Amino acid sequence: MKFVTQMVLVILAIVGVVAGITYVSQFSSTRKTGSGDPSTVSTTNAASLTFPIKIMNYDPPTAGEFEMHAPGHQDFRFVNKNAVPVDLGLMSKSCKCSDIQACVLTAEEGQYLDADALVEAAAMFSAAERGALGFLGQAIQTRDAVPDMQKVKLNWQKLEPQMGAQAMKEMRPVNFVTVPPGGTGFVRFDWDGRKTKEGPDRLVIEVWTQAKSGKAVARDFVKLECPVTFVPPLRISPDKVELDELGPRDERIAEYYCWSATRSSFTINARPLTPDPCIAVEWEPLNDEECSKLSEREKSRVLTGYRIRLHVHERASNGKPLDVGPFARRIMIKSDMGEDEAMIGVVGAVLGDFIVGSDEDKGRVLLESFPARNGTIKHIIITARQSGVRLEVGAARIEPSNVDYITATLKEDGTGRWKLLVKVAPNCPPGKISLDTAVILKINGDQEGQLRQLRIPIRGVAYVKQ
Repeated sequence: MKFVTQMVLVILAIVGVVAGITYVSQFSSTRKTGSGDPSTVSTTNAASLTFPIKIMNYDPPTAGEFEMHAPGHQDFRFVNKNAVPVDLGLMSKSCKCSDIQACVLTAEEGQYLDADALVEAAAMFSAAERGALGFLGQAIQTRDAVPDMQKVKLNWQKLEPQMGAQAMKEMRPVNFVTVPPGGTGFVRFDWDGRKTKEGPDRLVIEVWTQAKSGKAVARDFVKLECPVTFVPPLRISPDKVELDELGPRDERIAEYYCWSATRSSFTINARPLTPDPCIAVEWEPLNDEECSKLSEREKSRVLTGYRIRLHVHERASNGKPLDVGPFARRIMIKSDMGEDEAMIGVVGAVLGDFIVGSDEDKGRVLLESFPARNGTIKHIIITARQSGVRLEVGAARIEPSNVDYITATLKEDGTGRWKLLVKVAPNCPPGKISLDTAVILKINGDQEGQLRQLRIPIRGVAYVKQ
């Protein structure tokens, strides 16, 4: 079934390209002078080039996703249907493009190019999502990758904006290209990626055309627009999973998806940021059907990807248990794409023999907001769920060890009941308390015979009074 589907797509793609080529060769402007946007309206007696597409519309929109911080380009086809040569130059650009380039072909070279594109299209049916003319643009990009194998050589020439600061300062003419009668070619939006940021953007330029003549003639102006979306090479969803509570010997599984909208292949390695025998990570590649479903769900192109599964055990195979209470773990994901590591998180709670605070506390010491200059104090009541279990009273340990401005003390408050006092010293560091900050209490009487601890996270924000 999959092979039949692919063959149908190939046939449709080739038919689409033929239609696109026919459209390019038969296209004629019907826009009347004096209507619409002045930048796209032909000036009287001006010789215009035909641009079948002036605004690049990607269908589906995910076809317009490009990798941020990486070079890229997009081409716009033009045809000279005039009986005279036409000069083409760049008027202005208001985009992050590093360069605007143009490539000119004779009518015969254009025919060879289209013939080559038909052959190459059969092996590129996946590009059909961008339409027939998008197919031709994709063929050009393929040609760039293997130029020595092509019959028609593409010679690109950089166009300098006539309205550019340097050209205007020096009051000098700028370079342009000349398109022969019946000739064709491409205007290329070219970016190096250094100025690109994640998210949607719109690259816009204005070109001018003018009949090549020994005397002054009118010019036509055409605006070309390229809406794009810059995305990171590695994407992950979700970035955090909240698990159900774990009871004795329980296991919970968190599932994530990691994919690329710009790379056809990559490898990954995933591991807990801090080694833990209760945490295990595994991953496997997605098949074509899974990539398609993920693409629909995430509204993103998915060229390739992985499913990552995080197994959280209440107790490791060697008997070591997770600490009782809420927990949070971070998993580091590294790929071979040379990017910084990505992080995913998992949070949950291990049911134990103690109730920490009220329902609103959710097993945490909630300090809320407090002035850094004054510090703060918080009391929490801890109650045993059953008899026979005890907490070690006295000074409690704070994690991480470098948090020396927070102290905690545990006192008995009756049978099976304790009072925890948490103090934040005056003149503490301002800002949000680190998410890995917690009070660690020792539990006596663990039936499994393993040393176990009760971990109580501390949350709060120290602010500075103005």
